[in-house]
Amino acid sequence: MRLPVVRAPINGLIILTIGLAGTTHKESYKPMFIMSVAFTLLGTVAAGILLMLFPGLA
Repeated sequence: MRLPVVRAPINGLIILTIGLAGTTHKESYKPMFIMSVAFTLLGTVAAGILLMLFPGLA
């Protein structure tokens, strides 16, 4: 018995978010990328800058 190949990331939160937004998996790739990668990177950069400017915060 062969299992089907899943090409889209399957996660409960992803399915819930896509369902609440009323979009398809294909339409949701760009917004999910922005939420999970770009915002995380921006937050990390902002935290690094704040820690360089104010080392006593660490």
